[in-house]
This record gives sequence, structure tokens and C-alpha cells, in this order.
Amino acid sequence: MSGIAYFWLAVGFLFTMLGGLIFVFSLQPEGGERRYAYLSWVAALFFYLLAAWTFWRGV
Repeated sequence: MSGIAYFWLAVGFLFTMLGGLIFVFSLQPEGGERRYAYLSWVAALFFYLLAAWTFWRGV
């Protein structure tokens, strides 16, 4: 796998963890915006797909 694909995987992982943190804090009594967690997970999915495409194309 090329180095850039590893980079996209790492970025996707960071967005996954960020979404998880936002989701957990949105469960607190004071609440929060859970939609930001969902947006972060959508961004993570984008970067995972970008990593898969990069690996598939051999870039």
C-alpha cells in the first residue's frame, strides 16, 4: 500500500475518533450537537473511501 493511502487511513481514523468523542459528550445532561458527530463520521467515511481508491489505483 502506498504511503498516501496510509495517510488517508490515519485521517479517517482521526475523524472517527473525533466523531466518537463528540457523540459521547452529546449524551451528557447539558446535551450537545450530535449532528457534528455524524458529520465527522461522514468525513471519516470519505477518507476511508479515498484511501481504498488510492490503494486500488496504486497512486
